[in-house]
Amino acid sequence: MALRDRYDWVVLGDHPGALLSGCLAAQLGYSVLLLPLAPWRGAFMTRSGQILDPETNFILGLGRTERSHALLAECLFRMGGLPESGGVLRMGAEVAPQVLTPLSRLTLACEDDRLLSELEREWGKEAARASAWIPALAAAEPAVASWWRGFPERLTQNPRQGMLKGGSDGARLLGALKDALATAGGAGEAKAWFAAGAEVAAIERRSARPESRELAAGAWFALLGAETESVGLSEFAHAQCLGRTAASFRGGLTAYRRHLIGIAGRLGAYVVDDAECRRIFVENERVMGVQMSHRGKMIGVGSAVLGCSLDHAREFVSFSGKNRESLLKAAPAPNGWRFTLALTVNREAVPPGMGARLVWQERGAPALEVEVAEPVSYVPGSPEGRLIFARTVLPFTQESLEPARLRVLAARMFRQLSEILPFVEHHVTHLYPDFRDPVSPQGASDPFAEAYGFVSPAMIPDPLRSLPGPGIGCESGISGLYVCSSESFPAFGSFGSTVAALEAVSRFALQAGGPAERPFERLWDFLK
Repeated sequence: MALRDRYDWVVLGDHPGALLSGCLAAQLGYSVLLLPLAPWRGAFMTRSGQILDPETNFILGLGRTERSHALLAECLFRMGGLPESGGVLRMGAEVAPQVLTPLSRLTLACEDDRLLSELEREWGKEAARASAWIPALAAAEPAVASWWRGFPERLTQNPRQGMLKGGSDGARLLGALKDALATAGGAGEAKAWFAAGAEVAAIERRSARPESRELAAGAWFALLGAETESVGLSEFAHAQCLGRTAASFRGGLTAYRRHLIGIAGRLGAYVVDDAECRRIFVENERVMGVQMSHRGKMIGVGSAVLGCSLDHAREFVSFSGKNRESLLKAAPAPNGWRFTLALTVNREAVPPGMGARLVWQERGAPALEVEVAEPVSYVPGSPEGRLIFARTVLPFTQESLEPARLRVLAARMFRQLSEILPFVEHHVTHLYPDFRDPVSPQGASDPFAEAYGFVSPAMIPDPLRSLPGPGIGCESGISGLYVCSSESFPAFGSFGSTVAALEAVSRFALQAGGPAERPFERLWDFLK
């Protein structure tokens, strides 16, 4: 396949949401180009032989269930790209997060009866009933499933007026979802969960369990990957419903990216693997083309999508005539970044009954996420053992990058991990970065500098950043240039980029479709 001079849809960067948009556009018959923009190595093997995966492997919407609507799984299934065989996905009970606090431990089970048993074991029957936790989820789950099942139709039902009825930003979309949940759960015991402004403090009052806030904060982090001081109850119910559609991809997000690129290639997309984007050309407030390394001629584009942060893309944008940098939306300011400590341990280090993900949450302290994986999922033929990735969110500051501080933090994380998994220190075969090694002399290689040697917070890669707030939606501010990354809808966790991909492709299809081809209706038929 030869490189063309023009493409309908160009994916810049490798965020899974942007890659999904490329798959959707290719499925509709558009010409698609996948072009690297933000360099990111993802999971890798260190020089010491340890596998380090710095990204959480918890993909919302990828696990198909009977009750909850898994929108991402549905899209991939219709493109022939959902790996339902061969043990590629882990779903259901395998990935249901466990949340630990100093007073409680709870598995966020996918079944109401099992979750009720968990609550009754920890709180007692009376407190579990008084919390109204299970009735709230019972009311929310069909409402959430109906909402996301109908989301593509809300994006595609009005082509003649040229308008999309979905939310163009995170705040609007969250507002509409809250309204739907309030209507569905506005009766009986669940009513208090969906009242305007209701927060987790209501559970604490009803159940008389003081650890409710830590439990909710830990569950929020486990489901959406974000720190929060206060959790709204309707958003909490929605997050749990999304969590029931989660799956993990064997080999982590690095393998998932390769899977999406493979789907796009099978559907006819041109995948560039030996060059990267150098310029994004904007003329008269609209994206016109891109320039790639090793090729001087501009490649024309119908539309392009950013699979990276707006701040990273900004340095590549070239405006014709008067500089119009103000067109680009302001990127959400990160409130932290993820630090990962990677271990290889003997199999006996992981106790029976422990799931793939666990979150430890104390009041006033950052959450500690513990993820368990198999080495063979990353490197075929790896020796026996288990991988443990311990992650936490650090402040987005210069001080948090100092290797000396990271050493102290790593030691604290390991000590905390030893409390969660007794005797783990006796089973460690590899540890990276290894805080036990003496500080390297000046000029020698330091594992902390090797893995996290960022000169400033601005250098921290996009996949490691933690973002607050509802997000900017799928529009960048420049016509024809979309955003399908973590910045789009961070309030929906890993599901947010799926929402952005659907909305971006819908907007493009609406604008590009003529009466003969009617690709907008083809998209509608494909998704509904």
